[in-house]
Amino acid sequence: MHSAGQCTKPAALTAAHAAGVDAPAPCEMPYLELPPLPSLEPLAAKGKKGWRTYQPNVLKRKRTHGFLHRMSTRAGRNTLSRRRRKGRWQIAVT
Repeated sequence: MHSAGQCTKPAALTAAHAAGVDAPAPCEMPYLELPPLPSLEPLAAKGKKGWRTYQPNVLKRKRTHGFLHRMSTRAGRNTLSRRRRKGRWQIAVT
């Protein structure tokens, strides 16, 4: 057999073997090695504050915040009304 110091398998396998589960003895099971951890150098370009999330796109901005989109919903019409009452020079993005 083997001495107790030679077996380096996880304790869960030993417990399953002791409980009578049909499995090979813990030291007879193949031991899977994990791949090395990736280098952390590419993350350095990210910066302390993380990635920049605002990527300007005029068409997407108009479709989301434009006049026609505001007019298409009741809440949007209320937004335009509030901005008119307040005297905003520009009531929507267009």
